[in-house]
Amino acid sequence: MFNLLRDLIRNVSRDHLIDRAAAIAYFQLFAIFPLLMAVVGTLFLFDLQAQLTAVTRLINDAFPPSLARLLISELEHVAGVNRVGRIIVGLGVALYAEQRAMNATIRGVNTAWATAEDRGLVGRFMGLVLTLFVLAATAVAITALTVGGWILVWVGDQAWLPESTVTLVMVLRWPVILFLAHAVINLLYRLGANTPLRMAWSTWGSLFATAAWVVVSLGFQVYLERIVDLGATYGSLGTAIGLLLYFYLLGFLVLLGAEMDALNHRRRRHSASSGSANSPAGPPPA
Repeated sequence: MFNLLRDLIRNVSRDHLIDRAAAIAYFQLFAIFPLLMAVVGTLFLFDLQAQLTAVTRLINDAFPPSLARLLISELEHVAGVNRVGRIIVGLGVALYAEQRAMNATIRGVNTAWATAEDRGLVGRFMGLVLTLFVLAATAVAITALTVGGWILVWVGDQAWLPESTVTLVMVLRWPVILFLAHAVINLLYRLGANTPLRMAWSTWGSLFATAAWVVVSLGFQVYLERIVDLGATYGSLGTAIGLLLYFYLLGFLVLLGAEMDALNHRRRRHSASSGSANSPAGPPPA
């Protein structure tokens, strides 16, 4: 365990994880506001303005008060933009920025595995697939936490499901979102690396990144609630600075999980090769 921790600390500096996490955070910041703009536009397009309250409630639950106030003010600002144009522009910008963030993440994963991203069109297609998967998972998570409650209440009113089942599904929304986050990270580690890897449901790196994401999210919320008020310090820039710091921490954790998987893989391969080299030779031929 000590050797693994020592190698992880060494690789953080050697593979420039701090710089790579900053690049990921930069592009993630450009993706989040267009994505929110597209979500709000979709709610208005399908005459679900009442669910905008659920979106603001989600933001209040997910972010510290100082950051939530600034996010909600931005959300109310984009609510006056043309609906169809808002959706198209929002999805387009979010897709572009998210793909750039994904490409930066893939380069970091390949650096952890000491391989180069030289797959050409295949690599670009892989990055696009992973980007679409991330956006789809994010959309499912936002839907589950906003419109999902309204849908479940409607299903319960129609008596299509027992009330106990509806209540259970509403409670299980957060575990499902946690599972989606783990699945996205695990798929990124498997498909992002330009090296043949056995597909697995989970790895130590993906488990670490998911668990650390939860811990850091809670810790970051306490930090912004108890220690610093970004809105009071930076004004309208507080939203961007808070999100940039949050995405930076998440990007760093994802890259650190990839480093952990790569180190575990090398240690297992080294142990296997050492074991085969030290195994007793068979009897000499007659």
